[in-house]
Amino acid sequence: WWAPFIFPAKIVRTPDAIQIVAYLFGVQETIKIDEIKELELAKSCCGVYVKAKFTDDSIKRQQEEAGLCKCCVSGSESLSFFSEIVLEEFCLEHGIGKETNESA
Repeated sequence: WWAPFIFPAKIVRTPDAIQIVAYLFGVQETIKIDEIKELELAKSCCGVYVKAKFTDDSIKRQQEEAGLCKCCVSGSESLSFFSEIVLEEFCLEHGIGKETNESA
């Protein structure tokens, strides 16, 4: 069971990063723009989301920081939106098309 207050309330774009902000805990994660290789729409059983794919250098850095847990480092981050309007605005601002990739 996941408490609703840990889910992202909004996703904020700063000049050099994308910040995922939770309802009660503030900034949950910061993704540097220069570490993102690609942004694309994807679809899962929970709906449509934006997948941020990391650069190879970013993945390598994350694995080094993870130490023994480097196998848990993912090559991407899912950016979920509670509002379809906010998702559409984010996609327009970042030049993401309407096509989605199916996610396993």
